Amino acid sequence: SSYCTLVRGLDAQTAASWASLFYLGITAGRFVSGFLTMKMSDRNMIRLGQVLIALGILLVLLPAGNNVLFVGLILIGLGCAPVYPCIIHETPVNFGRELSMSMTGLQMAFAYVGSCLAPPLFGLLAQNVTPRLYPWYLAVGLVVMVIMSESLHPNTAADKKLLEQKTIYAITDQRIIAVVKSNVMTMPRDQKVTCAVECRDGGAGNVCFNAAIGREAGKSRANAVMGIKKGN
Repeated sequence: SSYCTLVRGLDAQTAASWASLFYLGITAGRFVSGFLTMKMSDRNMIRLGQVLIALGILLVLLPAGNNVLFVGLILIGLGCAPVYPCIIHETPVNFGRELSMSMTGLQMAFAYVGSCLAPPLFGLLAQNVTPRLYPWYLAVGLVVMVIMSESLHPNTAADKKLLEQKTIYAITDQRIIAVVKSNVMTMPRDQKVTCAVECRDGGAGNVCFNAAIGREAGKSRANAVMGIKKGN
């Protein structure tokens, strides 16, 4: 509202009501996002939100009248709508299920810290420099978000590709081979590979390789790459 009043010349009452357009955009965006997530991945939803935020910031920057400013504020809210829920929902994919609970809590904590610190930080800039920095302030935040988000996604894709390359898939006359992806063991190609079936129980067992052979693993699959079970 300070930007609308001090820079765009709106009266205080109108500026205050226009500030709520951002939250109106978030509310409408969350409703629409619920349907879009059935067709789009979390990653693409985040990117869509970032594009809408960029368009909104651009409209706020343009000296094209208050109607354009009105639309820009709504677009920024719409763009923010899917980002937070999709980032939280994507946590198990980005960090693994084992770390998803702790990473979700960490992300939520930083989100609340950011929402508390961002307004007073811009207040200092507006007071000591100029309130015209508002759209540029938002643009810097958007750029940081895009860089951090996109830098995480290639690592996730690379990890997935590496996991698939290092995982052994096979079908034998023993009917079934289950791959334990969360405990994949890797060996250099030039290393001699020794394997053994251990932890046998009722026709089932774990195929272990090299250093995993002979470990005290009980009936667990902690040292297994593949579990083999006989059957028809």
